[in-house]
Amino acid sequence: AFASLQRLSSVDAGFSAAGIDTATLALTDAHFSGGDNADRRTAAFLDGVIARLSATPGIDAVASSTSLPLRSGLNNSVSVPGSPMGEEPSSVELRVVSPEYFRALGLPLQAGRPFDARDQRDTAPVAIVNRAFAERFLPGSALERRLRMDDRDLRVVGVAPDIREISLREAPAPTVYIPHTQLVPALQPAVNRWFGASLLLRAQAGVDTGAAVRAAVAGVDRRVAVLSQQPLSAVFGSALALERFVGWTLGGFALLAVALAAVGVYSLLSQLQLRRSHELAVRMALGAHAVQNGALILRHGLRLGGYGLALGALGVYACMRLLAGLLFGSGADDLPWLAAALAISAGVTLLAALLPARRALAIRPMVALRGD
Repeated sequence: AFASLQRLSSVDAGFSAAGIDTATLALTDAHFSGGDNADRRTAAFLDGVIARLSATPGIDAVASSTSLPLRSGLNNSVSVPGSPMGEEPSSVELRVVSPEYFRALGLPLQAGRPFDARDQRDTAPVAIVNRAFAERFLPGSALERRLRMDDRDLRVVGVAPDIREISLREAPAPTVYIPHTQLVPALQPAVNRWFGASLLLRAQAGVDTGAAVRAAVAGVDRRVAVLSQQPLSAVFGSALALERFVGWTLGGFALLAVALAAVGVYSLLSQLQLRRSHELAVRMALGAHAVQNGALILRHGLRLGGYGLALGALGVYACMRLLAGLLFGSGADDLPWLAAALAISAGVTLLAALLPARRALAIRPMVALRGD
């Protein structure tokens, strides 16, 4: 489990979270999630907040998105007219973003242009696709190709690098980005109710982005609540929450198992030593050395421990297969952890065997025989 956590922590998400803060906004008010023109009101609100934040000293880039990276978001069906791979709709990730989204993440496009002021509700719909989408659905050049989504044709104007939009566990999924001004009007109320809006702010050190976000939101529309504010690095931390929970839980059970094994071996060998006290006393009376008695008890304990370690190694292998769904990958870096676990178990077994063996060294033949 700890090796799995270590592997997952080293996964390249495709972007750096350093210097990026986030905020999540609630757009559940009827002004945004009901009635006509909810898309226009939402776009106007986000543009107003972004404009205020962009004018704040020390904030270098601001963008909005329907969900933060590493958080599950929208998905939709997309088809590619004239594609050699067929025109059947495929489900892909969908992100509705503002023009500065990739700049806020510090990601230059691999081809084409970002969204800008040309991309409005009354202009031709456009899209940016990630590299995974382009390689799977748009072999060759993806620029100026057409996508079919929500009964509209979208023109591809850019190709973005792959980032892990869903989780660190999953490889970058085919993703389509559309400008926040061009979401299908009928979908906007539902998107606002389910996802709200998330802001990403790339700021210089020392800038109070939290206060800036609250002031900007209140200055545009006081009905909107700021649900949470946190660095993007904290989102990374929450993406590892399951692995941390599994790791500490399994680690706790492992420590408990080691403790129980130590108590069991110690109790078994202590009982064995007590039962064989008469035999050990007779051995000493006939000329056996105390060290031989201790070695007898120690060998017995180590033999039992060896059997236990062998069975434990088989159990570890079986458990790794059963827990494969909770663990991230496997490989040679698991071996040091397994070796460490076996070494700890062997050490505990040795310690538990040494204590009864030490008592066997102290047996006095006359005292033991007189007791019988």
